[in-house]
Amino acid sequence: MNTNDILIASITNLFRVYIIWRFIKLFFDTGKVSKKMEAAVYLLFFALTFSVFVAFHTPAVNIITNLIGLFFLTLLYEGSYKKRLTAAILIYSVNMVCDIVSAYLFLNYNMGEPTSQIFSIVTDLLILVCQLVAAKVLGNQAKQEYIKGLKILLIIPILSICMLFFLIYANLQNRRLLIGESIGILVINMVVFYLYHTLIDIHQQLYEKEILSQQIKIYSNQLEVISQTQKQVHALRHDMMLHIKELYNLAEKNKKEKMTEYLNKMEASIRNVKEHIYSGNKDIDGILNYMIEKANTVLEHVEAEVTIPQELNIDSFELTVILGNLLENAIEAALQAEEKNLKFKMYAEKGLVFINITNKYAGKIEKEGNRFISSKKDGMNHGFGIENVREVVERYNGAMDVTYNEDTFKVRVMLYLSELR
Repeated sequence: MNTNDILIASITNLFRVYIIWRFIKLFFDTGKVSKKMEAAVYLLFFALTFSVFVAFHTPAVNIITNLIGLFFLTLLYEGSYKKRLTAAILIYSVNMVCDIVSAYLFLNYNMGEPTSQIFSIVTDLLILVCQLVAAKVLGNQAKQEYIKGLKILLIIPILSICMLFFLIYANLQNRRLLIGESIGILVINMVVFYLYHTLIDIHQQLYEKEILSQQIKIYSNQLEVISQTQKQVHALRHDMMLHIKELYNLAEKNKKEKMTEYLNKMEASIRNVKEHIYSGNKDIDGILNYMIEKANTVLEHVEAEVTIPQELNIDSFELTVILGNLLENAIEAALQAEEKNLKFKMYAEKGLVFINITNKYAGKIEKEGNRFISSKKDGMNHGFGIENVREVVERYNGAMDVTYNEDTFKVRVMLYLSELR
């Protein structure tokens, strides 16, 4: 390659790195990474892949270098290793098939001939078109964590890379066949993005259905609690005159201990054993009464304390996502521990709402990247729920912190009260 060719190739490869960054943005949240560090890593990726491209004209070396480089680029961002691998393979399969389509369809390329720099420009434009289509199809949903069914879907881009590798080395002379197969593989890989979107959409719908089902149980439980409380209050009101006369009688005789005992009995008669929390906020009371009743049936020791304003401007669905998922996790973990203990505290202070959950656990933490994996059989679905908790908390400009030691797990959530009114 002469100097002009190297200059044009470097510019087109740099533009391709920019397109790759746009592709990666579809799968990961890039806003949490230092822009200087991000730029430095992408420039390093460019220098490595371009050097290999200039030094070696071997497709196998280029494929391996680009795949490894793409995977290392994904390490900049938060996500599971399965998601990183998925993104790297999907992005590279589109890059590779665009190379071949532009070479055979637009440039009348013959195997073994040196490529003109027009090839790189056409390829970049084709990859950019694919990125724009993928962005339109996926939206922001691709940022969701790994879901069931994705392993099978990943077979398509892997097979595509293998087929393209075969086409390169087979040196087939049938140009129409090469073009047809290349375009077919490109279309199939673009369909993968649609299927990826569909899988996430279905998974989200199933998750929302699960939350709605839980909400129905919560409201049913709360209606039962209210109904029982009303019956008990009605019964007490019916006999109130008799109770007052008895208290007057005890007061006249100065029997303070008997009065206290009698009042305790009156209190017990109207106390509902299923009403563990009464904050005045019907949504929070409903969720917590349901979850704490559930905890009491399986755990040895449960403590709950709530001190919050009656009015919190938070959607009941999102409230169920936060409290329901966190308490479900805590109950499940404590159930497997030797000490089956759970503590819950929710309170407002200095313009903030705090949710603190502490539970014992069996001493084994499973993590994938920065993500905690549930020990439940449906752990993958449950992990999806935990990611939704973080998403809801961040939507209200809050923060979520997880700490643990050898036997105790703590989750702390902070929400701004101004965001909830």
